[in-house]
Amino acid sequence: MAIHVGTASWTDPTLLESGWYPADAGTAEQRLAYYASQFGLVEVDATYYHPPNEQTARLCGAVRCPVAVELRHKSWFEGDNAAETLDFLRAHELPFVGVDMPQGHKSSVPPVLEATADLAMMRFHGRSDRWTSKDIHEKFGYEYSVNELREWVPKLREVAATASNTHVLMNNCYSDYAQRNAAELIELLDGD
Repeated sequence: MAIHVGTASWTDPTLLESGWYPADAGTAEQRLAYYASQFGLVEVDATYYHPPNEQTARLCGAVRCPVAVELRHKSWFEGDNAAETLDFLRAHELPFVGVDMPQGHKSSVPPVLEATADLAMMRFHGRSDRWTSKDIHEKFGYEYSVNELREWVPKLREVAATASNTHVLMNNCYSDYAQRNAAELIELLDGD
């Protein structure tokens, strides 16, 4: 029933330029140590580009294999398809990865949060009005308000009650938006 909150990056160039890291964290090792002192979870996206070697895979808490965007289609959640999709994942003990993202686009999927395995996952992509931009920082450059994050607290607690671990990753990776929002969400979860 633990909720772990972190971010989808600790090395983004705009994060390094933001001043979030202390001045004395000049190496990757020092930055990772500082990050780990703030958050107990980080998404290492190198596996998106190349599978990890065996030793690295044995050290990861969970390895999320991203599926192509065309497989994350909103039709999976229309009508009876939603129940079938979630039932399939449960039957195979595969974690469903819920996503908060801008709605109304061809690539949009509804913000469903459901535990289908011992691990539940939720990723926050932001709600940028430039979601279709080819510029990744415009696409993900969205800072959640405290009220937007507060709306998720009861939903995250509810799913955490049905999973052994719940991973929440802020993927609004521009400047220090993800780190600030992750810290705010932790505070909200601890506050009630």
